[in-house]
Amino acid sequence: MKLASEEYYYWLSSSSRSALHLTREAYDQARHTWLCAGCVLPKPDVMKVDAMIGYMPENIPLNFVSGTGVGVARKDFLFSLGEDKVGRDLCFGRVFGPEGQLLDDWITFIGKHRIIVRGTKHVSARICEECGRQIYFAMGRRYLYPRPPEGISIFDEGSSGLVVREALVGRVKLNQWRGLACLKLPVLSAPRDGLGDLADP
Repeated sequence: MKLASEEYYYWLSSSSRSALHLTREAYDQARHTWLCAGCVLPKPDVMKVDAMIGYMPENIPLNFVSGTGVGVARKDFLFSLGEDKVGRDLCFGRVFGPEGQLLDDWITFIGKHRIIVRGTKHVSARICEECGRQIYFAMGRRYLYPRPPEGISIFDEGSSGLVVREALVGRVKLNQWRGLACLKLPVLSAPRDGLGDLADP
């Protein structure tokens, strides 16, 4: 693989298979307001989502609300990346438990800047007919293409994952967090999935 430079990014995500679920009432409301029916992700103009979940979250740093593409994070983990960078690049919402109680240790997040983590196998891509978002799936070796824009430290991968610049990873004690996966991503000078340039996610 040809690298565009020696700069790397890191993909932070959950290694747990335990996703969160909205209550039935909350999911019905989402379908009629902020959730795109075509790709079951937040509509492109939605930047803040409050989530009422059906049961208490597992104590892991990153998770997601199944069927919505909304990320959920422990506040202490997320802000360990740097409050200034996190506050600049992400938008936050509240998390409520099944009885309607506010869960102060948790927040939802939607990135102001989406990014596609590309792969080499079982690749597919389409444009959502409802909202126009680029939908991408791939397996195999993961990488970034093209180079992410400058001036942004944290990108939203779209399924609870965060892609961060190398400098931010040093702020996180990775072995302190159970259920946290961290993958080093090279930036390539050409894509390896046969798709060429893709529209902005």
